[in-house]
Amino acid sequence: MNNKNDKSKTLNQEAKKDRKEAEKRRKKAKMMGIPELISGLYHDNIKYYPSWINHSREYVPTIVERAHKQEDGYNKEKVEIVLNNKICLFKYQKPLITDYGQLKLYIDGKKVFAVSEEEYHDEYYDNYHPILVDAFVEGEWINDFQQLDKQIKILEEKRAKEGFENSAEISKLKKDFGLK
Repeated sequence: MNNKNDKSKTLNQEAKKDRKEAEKRRKKAKMMGIPELISGLYHDNIKYYPSWINHSREYVPTIVERAHKQEDGYNKEKVEIVLNNKICLFKYQKPLITDYGQLKLYIDGKKVFAVSEEEYHDEYYDNYHPILVDAFVEGEWINDFQQLDKQIKILEEKRAKEGFENSAEISKLKKDFGLK
C-alpha cells in the first residue's frame, strides 16, 4: 500500500513540474512576441503565398522557396512553405459557428508552435488575435520567421516607395484632383 502511495505522489509531483514548465514556456513565447509574429505572418501573408508565388512573386520574399496549399475540408486550411530549406506546415482550423480558431506550425514534421486565436471582423478585414499559446518548442525556426518578417517589411517599404514615386499615378492624381 505504501508503494502505491509513493508512486501516486511521484506522479503528482511530476505532473505539477510539467505544468509549471509548460506555463514557463508559454510565458516565454508570449514575452518573445511569438504568438503575434506567427499569427500575423500567417494570416497577412503566408496563407496567400501559394497564389502569390505563381502570379506575383515580387510579393514573396526570396527565402520562401516554395508554397503549396493543401485542401483539408471546410474551415480547415493547410499551407506548406519551404523557408530556408525547412518544410513549414501551417494548419489553421476554425470550428463552425465560432469566432475562435487554432493555428499550428510544424517544422520538418514536428509541431513547434500552436496558438488559440480569436477572430473578429470589421468592415474591411478579418482580424486575428492570439489568446493562448498551446505549444512552444524553441529552436532555429524562430530566427527564420523573424528574418521572414524583416524581409516582408523591406518588400512593403519598396512597393510603397515605388507606388509613391510612380509618375503615371502622380500625373493621374494631379489631373483627377486639379493639382499643379
